[in-house]
Amino acid sequence: MTLTAARYFAQELRRRGVRRVFGLPGTETIEIVEAIRQEGIEFFLTHHEATSGFVAGMVGSLEGVPGVCVVSAGPGATNAISGITAAHLDRRPLLVVVGDHEHRPELPTHQRLPLELYASVARAAVSLEAASIAEQVDAAFRTATGDPPGPVAVSFPTAEAVKEIVPPDASARGRAAARGAVPDLTAALDAIRASRRAMIVAGLGVATSGAGDALVRLADRLGCPVADTPQAKGWFPNSHPLFAGTYATHRNAAIVDLANASDLVIAAGLDTVEFLRKWQVTSPVVAIGAVGTAEPALPARVHIEGPLRAILEGLAADAAPAGSHPASAAAASRSAVVKGILPTSDHRSALWPQTVVEELRRALPADGVVTVDVGSHKLLMVLQWSTDLPNTFLNSSGLSSMGTGLPFAMAAKLTWPDRPVASVIGDGGFLMYAGELETLARTRLPIALVVMNDAALFSIKIKQVRRSYPAVGTDFGPIAVAEIARGFGLRVERVADRAQCGRALRAALASDGPTVIEAMIDPAGYELSQ
Repeated sequence: MTLTAARYFAQELRRRGVRRVFGLPGTETIEIVEAIRQEGIEFFLTHHEATSGFVAGMVGSLEGVPGVCVVSAGPGATNAISGITAAHLDRRPLLVVVGDHEHRPELPTHQRLPLELYASVARAAVSLEAASIAEQVDAAFRTATGDPPGPVAVSFPTAEAVKEIVPPDASARGRAAARGAVPDLTAALDAIRASRRAMIVAGLGVATSGAGDALVRLADRLGCPVADTPQAKGWFPNSHPLFAGTYATHRNAAIVDLANASDLVIAAGLDTVEFLRKWQVTSPVVAIGAVGTAEPALPARVHIEGPLRAILEGLAADAAPAGSHPASAAAASRSAVVKGILPTSDHRSALWPQTVVEELRRALPADGVVTVDVGSHKLLMVLQWSTDLPNTFLNSSGLSSMGTGLPFAMAAKLTWPDRPVASVIGDGGFLMYAGELETLARTRLPIALVVMNDAALFSIKIKQVRRSYPAVGTDFGPIAVAEIARGFGLRVERVADRAQCGRALRAALASDGPTVIEAMIDPAGYELSQ
């Protein structure tokens, strides 16, 4: 029995657990899209290729199966670069399938791009050939789901997609790669046993390895404070008495002080791709995990590279420190971080961004998911937001691309239809990908989309003003977010005070369809978080 290479590829996606593919069709992807349809896989249309990559990468993270997006040749491929790079720097499993022409000297070079373009920002880039497609697909999935995970770019020329092949025996395909063995933990155990005031800083490696429970066991065993990073938020419960706050952003002096008062810092899955500034800790570091263990940006005395969950479990089983921080140390750090970003009063008639975050936290259930776009609101939320559950605070801290908030929310709602989902974005990010409001309206995904309206790229504007520079290129004309969203047929609310905000959020989260909430904020509140 023969079938086309495109149909075989689609069958492999379905067999490996891919339920939907994201993207924009093009002339070079017609055969691929049709094969996907024939295999019963949903094609989820977005209005920008970067969005396709953002949502597919997050779906891959949440479902544990590489997300897949399909884009056309030429500008489709170049637009997808942001999605590929976000998955690379945020460590998300993703396959980006690029439609392509045949690359022969006698053929036109219209929209032809070199494979090296994708290879520069992906873990791997391959041009599929019908004769070897089984091996190539296996390799692509293994790479995308590696430790750490990441994106693979797959060029699929139409001439190869339509070729007939005899599929190999399914039993010989797609075997899971064995995870690495647990390394020698002696050096780490010796350092921990000699410590009297250890501390853990947990990074995105905890999230990519699903090692939150092992992290909690180690912290409880050592009795030491734990700080997280933005992409690790929730993997260590924020209500845990040992939680010290979120590191790797602004206004975290209390966490740095606690780390420098420690005689050992255990960097668990810490990846400096999340850092906004140089490592400021002078205490000895034991770095463990698959990423970050040998980075010059994270000077460590001991490096233990390997599967993070197994390393954490091994340390929790055998480590016994000589002492610990006072029981109040973590709570004091956490309190100082949050107190430092909150206004001393809330008497203004305008809406503080901190107030919006506070009302959203009150309205969103414990298992609800919030996604955060990049901007001043994110720098505030990573410090102010509290959650006890993994994968409930989703953001991009590697690439930190504006425009990820709504796609991440779509990914969360598609993965967990029964869980409430909210997204907080700025008006700058809103304008970048406003076309995705049509996607939201068409799919009717019940997402509460909060747009912080301040008519500025405020995160950069603050930096300009603090250097006594004029605000150049950071202010823009006011936009009527509610009217724009209404034009797409979406339910809208415009709020300007705490009471309005709370009511609108509760109604949006209870709705069976999407709602856009335009929050008319006073951006002065952002000064406290940057």
